[in-house]
Order: sequence, then C-alpha cells, then structure tokens
Amino acid sequence: MKNATENQSPKKTKSQRRKPTVTKPKKGFSFGMSLLLFIILSTGIIYAQHIFKSRYISTMGKESTSSVATKMTFEVFPAETVPVDVHMNTIKEGKEGKEENKPQVKKEEIGIIPQVVNKDLFPKIALIIDDLGYDLKIAHQLMLLHPAITLSILPMSPYGKQIAIAAHAQHTEILLHLPMEPIEYPKIHPGPGALMMSMSSEELRKQLETDLQRIPFFKGANNHMGSRLTADELKMTEIFQILKEQQLFFIDSRTTFHSVCQSVGNKVQLPVATRDVFIDHELSKDYIRHQIHELITLAQKNGKAIGIGHPHAITYTILAELLPEMIKRVNIVPVSTVMNLVTQKTIGNISKNHINKKLARKE
Repeated sequence: MKNATENQSPKKTKSQRRKPTVTKPKKGFSFGMSLLLFIILSTGIIYAQHIFKSRYISTMGKESTSSVATKMTFEVFPAETVPVDVHMNTIKEGKEGKEENKPQVKKEEIGIIPQVVNKDLFPKIALIIDDLGYDLKIAHQLMLLHPAITLSILPMSPYGKQIAIAAHAQHTEILLHLPMEPIEYPKIHPGPGALMMSMSSEELRKQLETDLQRIPFFKGANNHMGSRLTADELKMTEIFQILKEQQLFFIDSRTTFHSVCQSVGNKVQLPVATRDVFIDHELSKDYIRHQIHELITLAQKNGKAIGIGHPHAITYTILAELLPEMIKRVNIVPVSTVMNLVTQKTIGNISKNHINKKLARKE
C-alpha cells in the first residue's frame, strides 16, 4: 500500500495548474486602431459642420456666420482685343505664373480722398461695379474706397437688399443689375430673375416687375450678360417701356456689338448711356491698370466716360492703388451724373434737329 501510494503522482496546487494561453494585442496595433478611429470620427464631425454651414449660408434672408454666399456666375464679356502698353509697370512672374513682387497698397490710401478744388472742371468718370449681392465684405470695401463708386446689385442675390440699404445710408448710388439671356445660353445661365427670349410679353413684364421690387433705392438699371436679349429690338422695347414707367435710366453694359439699346432708348425716350471700358475683362493686374488708363484717356478726350468692373479682389487692389492718382486727373462721379450729361446732349441734339427742320420748311 505504501508503494502504491508513493507511485501515485502528487496533486498539483492551484498555482501549479496550467492556465489557458491568452494572446495579448501588441501595443503598436492597439495604438494604430485608436488613431484610425479618432481620424474617422474627426472627419465625420468636420464634414457634418461643413454641410450645416453651407446650408445655413445659402438660406436667403437669414444672417450667417460668413459674408460670402454661394458662388454666382460673373459677366460674360464680348470678344475684345486690347493692346497691352509695353511702357506699363510690369510685374515679374515666377513659376506657374505666381506673382513674386506684389504691389503694396498702403492702408492710409484706402478710403481717403484728398480734397481737390474745382473738381467740376475735371473730366468725369463713372465707375460701376457689377454682380454685387453675394459678398458683403467686398461691397463694404468698395463703399469705403470711394463714395462715388456705383454699385450694381443682382435682384435675386442673398445680400442684395442689405448692401443696398447700407449703400444708401452712405449716399452711394445703386443700379439694378438685370440678368438677361446671353448668346451662350443654355451652356451659361444668367442666374435667377433672368429675362429670357422665350418669355411672352406678359411673362417678361411679370419677371421684370418682380426684379424691380427686390432691391430698394436704385436709380437705374444695367444688364447682366444679355448678349442675345439686348440685340433684340422687340424685347428691349418692352423692357424699356416698363423702365420708363418707373422713371429709371439704363446703362448698356454692351456685352455684344449688336446691341440695340441706344436706338431703342431713343425711340421710347428712355435715357440710355453705354459702357466705354470693361476694366477687368482679363484678371491680370497689368491689364486692369491699362484699362483704367484707357478710361482716363477717354474721359479726357470726351469729357466723360463709363467704366465697369466686377467684385474681384484683384480689381479692388488695383483701384485702391490707382485712385489717389486718378482723382488728380479726373472727377469720379455717380453714374447718374454722367447720365445727366448724356441726357442733356440728347435733348440738345433733338432740339437742334427740330429747329433745323423748321428752318428747312420756311426756306
């Protein structure tokens, strides 16, 4: 019995019992999974915030955390070839066309207009900035740049009414920037509130009256795009008759060389003037400088000129740079001032022709 007992293997203690093998995850693997999960969650939160902000900004009539709304389509320009002046100050370009030596705009130059005696004797320039209503910041900057710059506001733009009220409070003149069908339609759409060739007389009147009610305080209108519509005598006659009822004037942006605006305006006796220069037909600093110098030359030659630009940052920068020199040579005036000169000239020509006809009859 003793031997049998000795041959039996002794019982193992709890500590001696074999424990099941458990594979522990490596530290590097655990950290990687945690990092991946963190990145996924962060990306989801950022995307959700972006979607919410975009929808919030695009809501018309509500205040937003940003001053820039949904992107809009800028003007479609007529084909124009303007020679570049080789004597202009050139800007060196580095690789990929990036500007290396950017002109510095002094802070004290922006918004400060030196007093000039007898400015009424200077040639007059009306500067119109089109396509406003989608960016509060640039509109505010333009108002501070010079009080006589005219702002042309798109009727269905989200910030149009707000900009018009602020401009009116600062005695800045306003135009209604009427969207009209371009030749490039439907590839390029003029935007909401557009006057289209397919509209009947009743539809055209209804849409135009809606546009006229959207923005307050404007004294006249000009066309946004419209290379097809402004070449149609019947449509422009219908539009001008409505503008005449509202005692407005019209500035032909002249987006086509086939525009009939001037002749139709004479026929219905609506005051019409025509744009002389697009100052930012190309978004190049040298080009914009050249166009502004061309505008000054035309004003000095004819006594007046109308220039149209757009709310691009580069346009604002060059205007801020050149305005101190411009006001030494020309008088920047609201567009209605130039319009009055055009109207007086037109009335004078009509009276002269009337007198000549009477004299011819007597002879």
